[in-house]
Amino acid sequence: MKQCKKQTTYAVIYKDSQVVGVGTNEIYADVDECPRTGYVSGEGYHLCKEVCEQKGHAEVMACKAAGKKALGGTLYLMGHTYCRNDCIEVMADHGIFEVVICDLKENNRFSPVGVELAKRYEKMSIHEFIEAISSKSVEP
Repeated sequence: MKQCKKQTTYAVIYKDSQVVGVGTNEIYADVDECPRTGYVSGEGYHLCKEVCEQKGHAEVMACKAAGKKALGGTLYLMGHTYCRNDCIEVMADHGIFEVVICDLKENNRFSPVGVELAKRYEKMSIHEFIEAISSKSVEP
């Protein structure tokens, strides 16, 4: 697997003081650049699967990894400023109704916890993100 050429996105589901699911937006195809280049933000996502062979967005992959353990958990999202409707549907099907967006670009729209995480860990790896979510200081 390789990182998405447009941006790296991590999703971590946290419940009962533990991480129960982790997902990323990794791809399987060998591409040099994102096929969505030139598209308006939020459009062209069909190319993620068709061209890049992405199995799912980070939120969906975290839900799949967590399975039934996701019920009642909080999903922390780093690297994206919103969840698409299809991702929201998957999260709802898994019983996740709270998402913390960790981003600085439009920080007035997001939770204080998400903004604080983004400030501290803007360039973090997935392992560092999991560690940050696991700390008691970030619970909503």
